[in-house]
Amino acid sequence: MVSVYQAAQEALKNDLQQARELAADFEFRLARKTNELADLRRESEAAFAELAKLRTELSELRYERQQLANEVAQIGGLEFRLKRALEDKEILRNELQAAKNARIVIEQPKEPAAPVQFPTPNANDPLSGTDRVYAKRLLLQLASQFEELRNLVDPDPSRKPATPKEPSEGQIIEHSFGK
Repeated sequence: MVSVYQAAQEALKNDLQQARELAADFEFRLARKTNELADLRRESEAAFAELAKLRTELSELRYERQQLANEVAQIGGLEFRLKRALEDKEILRNELQAAKNARIVIEQPKEPAAPVQFPTPNANDPLSGTDRVYAKRLLLQLASQFEELRNLVDPDPSRKPATPKEPSEGQIIEHSFGK
């Protein structure tokens, strides 16, 4: 029986030795897996940090894209305003040229105007009968010349030309220069 106990004890020692070796192997594998898990955690934290950085950069790029889109829209508006300003400039240049041409026409009358001669006043009556007739004619002539000048500057076919009429005795002559 002693030998059976010794054989059982020897078998138990072998089993214990195998269990210890197996436990050591499991501990080694556990340590290796723990290290792998720690490496994976570091890599995932680095990946999450990189992802957060990429999100920030993406947000900045979106903001920059929006700013560029706004600038493009403003440029389109400015180009439209520039085009309109250039068209207005051309219209004004044409109007200025037309005004210069009209001024040349005004400055060069068709027939030379006779110089205005003022009669010598009578000592007793500052405006004698002859002078009154002359003043009326002079006023009619000036009104006619004024109307011709107005037609040269603003040729409006809808406006009727003013027909000068002789003022009555003692009437004050009023003339408006507005359009």
